[in-house]
Amino acid sequence: MLKKFIIEMLEDFGKLSRFRIFLLCLLLVLALGNIDWATGYELSFAIFYLVPIALTAWFVGQESMCFIALTSTIVWLWADLISGHSYSNPLIPSWNASMRLLIFLVIGFSFVKIKSLWQSEKDLARTDYLTGVHNSRYFYELIDMELGRARRFKRPLALAYLDIDDFKKVNDTLSHQEGDRILAQVARTLHKHVRSTDVVARIGGDEFVILFSETSAEQVRVPVERMLEQLKALAQQGGSGISFSIGVVNVQDIPNSAAPIIRKADQLMYAAKEQGKNLVKYGTLS
Repeated sequence: MLKKFIIEMLEDFGKLSRFRIFLLCLLLVLALGNIDWATGYELSFAIFYLVPIALTAWFVGQESMCFIALTSTIVWLWADLISGHSYSNPLIPSWNASMRLLIFLVIGFSFVKIKSLWQSEKDLARTDYLTGVHNSRYFYELIDMELGRARRFKRPLALAYLDIDDFKKVNDTLSHQEGDRILAQVARTLHKHVRSTDVVARIGGDEFVILFSETSAEQVRVPVERMLEQLKALAQQGGSGISFSIGVVNVQDIPNSAAPIIRKADQLMYAAKEQGKNLVKYGTLS
């Protein structure tokens, strides 16, 4: 129960802007300094300074972490000196402060490194290794979040489902290496025609989906038609004999799950395939 509470609290904290997180960590350091001063030098609060340092390292960045670490050292030194603590040598406070700063920085940089490694592993788990776009697992996470946002703000969205026709022939006659190259080119082409807020994912061997956020039925036609034209040109240049079938569903009344949206887009894609391929079929989820 406590672990779940802490995780949820950190997730909510991470939703704040970097500036707000930095400011809150700075205020926490100043508050700790005042507590340090009020309680005197006999009680140590050293470990608590690591909290704002770790939070800044994780949520804000390396430079801000260094500033918070330095501020923590200065505040701790200030509280120590004005508390009346006497030393046998005037250089001892400076030495202690240097050692504290070193420890703060070592721990802070450790958190920065751990965050970097964690982010890399997270990205790898969400990315299709061959094409570089999102994989199916992460796509289903994203579409659920987008559906919730669309319901909340009452905004439309659109989903395009693309299948590469006769792709198996490429692997059988040209080689799997050529097939992999085509998949990567298709992914790049799709990604080039979407906004940063849209999502491109590979959800099958030769199947891709594009989730267009806050997009009406009229707005989605322009990027999709451009995609198809460039994909057709790509197929002609390579002489692979492939074509493309695309189904696009526009959604006004947002359902509770992604299943009916994907099912409708899939049906439209097969309708395009049956009508001759290299086509786009549009529809609305009702």
